[in-house]
Amino acid sequence: MFKSILINIACAALAVLANAVLKQSLQGRLSWKGSVPTLLWDSLTMLQYPLVWLGAVAFIAANLLWLFILATQRMSVAYPLQLSLVILISFLVSITFFSESISIRGFAGLAFLIVGIALIAK
Repeated sequence: MFKSILINIACAALAVLANAVLKQSLQGRLSWKGSVPTLLWDSLTMLQYPLVWLGAVAFIAANLLWLFILATQRMSVAYPLQLSLVILISFLVSITFFSESISIRGFAGLAFLIVGIALIAK
């Protein structure tokens, strides 16, 4: 069971890494300018940034690991565990790297989430 939890943590960490790196590299560089073709072109020009490629690789790796999880674990455990871990890790990354502030209610929600992870993992 411990091995499967580590695989879930790795998958969640890769998913959060992908999102955090993409957020960092695209923030302020990509916006809606009124048309879909312009958005597509602007999106393609983002491929010049190495962090976009790192985010894409982490995204693909996370999804490949997720496919492995789906093939080897019970979905009734894997899916809620994965969602909870992604929220937990995203919470920590947003505070640490993006200097986002979290309310007391947010911390209370996180505490309930941690309890839920512990219950699911047992």
